[in-house]
Amino acid sequence: MAFFSKGKNNSGGVNLFDLFSGSQFDYDAKTWTVGDITDCDWGDSESKVYDISSNGEKACLEVGIEDDELSITVTKQVPMSMLKGDVQAHIHQHDNAPQEVDMNGYIFFLADDYGGFCTNRNTGEKDEIYVWEYYDASENFILTIEQWGETEFEVAFGTVVKEHEINATNNSGGGRFS
Repeated sequence: MAFFSKGKNNSGGVNLFDLFSGSQFDYDAKTWTVGDITDCDWGDSESKVYDISSNGEKACLEVGIEDDELSITVTKQVPMSMLKGDVQAHIHQHDNAPQEVDMNGYIFFLADDYGGFCTNRNTGEKDEIYVWEYYDASENFILTIEQWGETEFEVAFGTVVKEHEINATNNSGGGRFS
């Protein structure tokens, strides 16, 4: 774990917190390129969100440390309509998201909710966000509901990534990330 601690760059590897626009890495049998980078401040923790692409496919790589644990996820935006029921109305009526959500028959359980500010490095734009974070029973899949302002919602679905699943390709330092 110490390899990924903020500011560390041990064993000649690349720190996931130090990726830059144009960085490339291999994940899931594809080479991904980093585009925009967003720094998120959650108050008691922080994360980096990298917009990534591979042959026209777009996703987000999020890297953070919470309670001294590394968290890596790769997600893609999905339509809110993929969730069973009117989750957005539930949030407005109860001032909170439901304890579980159903996406195409897969059940996700609320694990955490938190708010913070995210700043896009390219534009300097800073936005307030509130996130409800869900995992399936295996805790291998993640679903997030993000609220931007009063009425804008986004849903992302993806996987929890293990350190050894990501390999550097053209970044300074080279080698495996783990």
